Amino acid sequence: MEHLDIYLKADRDAVDKANNNKRCTMYIIYIKNISTDCKYTAKRRYSDFYELRNQILCLIENHCSTCDEHYEHIKSYPFPGRTLFPLLATQSSVIAERIDSLCLFLKDLLGHVLEGSDAQCTHTDATIRRKLIVEFLELEENNLMPRARPHPAESRTPVLHHRPMRATTSATIHRATSKSPRKPRVAADTCPRCLDKWINCLCEDDDDEVLGPQRHSDG
Repeated sequence: MEHLDIYLKADRDAVDKANNNKRCTMYIIYIKNISTDCKYTAKRRYSDFYELRNQILCLIENHCSTCDEHYEHIKSYPFPGRTLFPLLATQSSVIAERIDSLCLFLKDLLGHVLEGSDAQCTHTDATIRRKLIVEFLELEENNLMPRARPHPAESRTPVLHHRPMRATTSATIHRATSKSPRKPRVAADTCPRCLDKWINCLCEDDDDEVLGPQRHSDG
């Protein structure tokens, strides 16, 4: 669970509203999802951790061989024991030991449900998910999952930059299609049609287009 950062702190001057506002030591659970940068907190007493552990053990005991393995693992975990005298629970050494042990206990249970294999018992998996995530931490499972990574093919997709196309207007098309071959340049005394001197030109004067100066007949 490299994407989760979990640690605990102790508030010795907390007030337990459910127990006639008596002062107690409250353990504050801090959870940060590094991949999404979301943070969550929950306040629980030592007795809440103790009850969580006992409830999970009772629900998975003697269910199947897989559940029995998890039962033995959780039962043998170095969970901090209860103190005989309430004043001992407020000592710094006891609180420091509980912070370390309870934090590792949470990480171990979360690692079971978030990184467990498909071969594990669905009963154990569902039990721990409900008791730990939903009821104890009061979170949705999606909040504890890492952010989905993009597909490698999508991350390597090049970005194509297209040059803007030059706008083509009707005037541009007209200029491109209306060009005609250049007419050869001739001297002023030369007929542009037969390229002969005007005095020798035999072109008819009644043509549709007059190409050169009019020749006048005698008389």
